[in-house]
Amino acid sequence: MLGLILVAVLWGSAGVVAKLLVAEADIYVVLFYRFGIASLLILPWFLRQAKPKGFMRILIPLSLLNAFNAFFFYLGLSRTTANAAFIINTATPVVVTTLASVLIGEHPTGRKMLGISLSLIGALFIVLLPLITKGQNIHGDFLGNVYVFAALL
Repeated sequence: MLGLILVAVLWGSAGVVAKLLVAEADIYVVLFYRFGIASLLILPWFLRQAKPKGFMRILIPLSLLNAFNAFFFYLGLSRTTANAAFIINTATPVVVTTLASVLIGEHPTGRKMLGISLSLIGALFIVLLPLITKGQNIHGDFLGNVYVFAALL
């Protein structure tokens, strides 16, 4: 239970911390430290593990997708609010469900589709909110919201 609380606190504060980081440092520097520290922590484990044939053929494209995700997320976060960025990220189940359906043939139930659709509608509403409010910058920047949405995809 304590582990779940710790994860919730750390992940819940990640948006604010990321926003503070991109306000103080260039996104390339933030990304360098993020991936550099993670790589150093994972490298000993990675080097000890036996890797199946064709492992790198899978690892490299997935790693690049993760890098593009982080790049667009931080780029968007540098222009929009932390709240808008994390609300847009609530549309992640749409991407996961679509990929699961296409790649492994897992089809969602009607209730799941309803929840996923509501999530997508909410995320799109947040993306478009700066245009609807006509320049009131309480919901972030439109282009920043688009970058965060691109990171989601």
